[in-house]
This record gives sequence, structure tokens and C-alpha cells, in this order.
Amino acid sequence: MTTFAENNIVFPDGQLNVAPLPEALMRNGFTPETRDAPGMPLPAQYLNWLFRDVYRNQQANQDATNNALKKDANLSDIVDRDEALKNLELKEAAKRDVGNGENQIPDMSSFANSLQNNGWQKLPSGLIIQWGTTVVNSSGDAIINFPTAFKVACYALIPVSGQTMSAAYAYTSVTKTSAVIPHYNTVTGTKSTGGSNTQWMAIGV
Repeated sequence: MTTFAENNIVFPDGQLNVAPLPEALMRNGFTPETRDAPGMPLPAQYLNWLFRDVYRNQQANQDATNNALKKDANLSDIVDRDEALKNLELKEAAKRDVGNGENQIPDMSSFANSLQNNGWQKLPSGLIIQWGTTVVNSSGDAIINFPTAFKVACYALIPVSGQTMSAAYAYTSVTKTSAVIPHYNTVTGTKSTGGSNTQWMAIGV
């Protein structure tokens, strides 16, 4: 859109509308004529300058409004989202979903645990690590009840004797929820009479 203020108009007094606003006018301001006071009339070129300035300011404001993000669009009107993320200095993590799949970021619920003497730690992959201490019963067996059940299976069970003498173990039963481990005295070659501790660690899914 072009208005008269955008063209070089020659007024009857020979003045051009493109002339700069005089310092005196900028310094002293403009006093319009009234019935009781002659005031200081504004020549046509200066009035035209004001019109042109108002139009350009209005056009600039309109352009800014047209280019502004709309509140009700909720940022969906961003043209270049990758560039916007770059300007916000957000890295790749800002583009990832929460989860334990490929290219996802696990949250703390994927690291659930029970940090007790008999406890467990879960990992985002589904792996579960458990540990604890069990007293060998009078039959010479360490009966372990896992603090939390494995969903698939217990893949490894590592028992360690809590007494000073040498001990050996033989698995007789390992399930998702428990294990029975006979405890043998390597000196006598017989099963333990009970009372000793067996510390253990189990790994599974």
C-alpha cells in the first residue's frame, strides 16, 4: 500500500513533503491556531511528514502483529521448530519420549528399588538384581524367598557362606520367587547342621 505520503509531492510554495522535520519544530513543538491566539500553523510539508510517520509506524506494528505467534495456537505456528529448539539451546534429549525403548529416556520409575538388607534393584532393560542373607535351617538348607518375584526367570544365583569354615552349595530348586540351596561343610563333606548365615545375590528378569 502506497499513500500520498510515500510520494515526492511539490506544494504550491515549492516545498517537498520529503523535507526533514526542522529542529525548531522538534524542539518547540507545534501550537495550533485558535480563535483567541494565532499560534504557529504547521506547513503542509510537516503535516505530510507526520502522516507518513504515523502510517509507517502503523505498518510496522501491523507487520509485527502478523509475524507474532498466536496465543491460541500454543506454539503450533512456529515455522522452523528445529531452529527454535536450537535457539533455546535444547539438545537431543528435549526431543525424546519417556520410556525404556530405543531412543527413549527412562524416568526414575524405571529404576525402582528397595535398598534394604534383603533388597532389589530394577533397571530399564528389565534386569533385576536381588540380594540378601538367609539362615541355614536345621536340615542344612538355605531357603531363599526373593524380596520381589522375577517376571521371567532367575538366571544366576550366587551364595556365599557367612561362616569362617569352607562351604559348598548345590542348587536343588530355583524358581521366580524362591530358591533352596543345600549347605555343605567341605571339611567333613556333610551338610551343615544349621544356624550359619548364607549371603546371596540373584540376577534375572
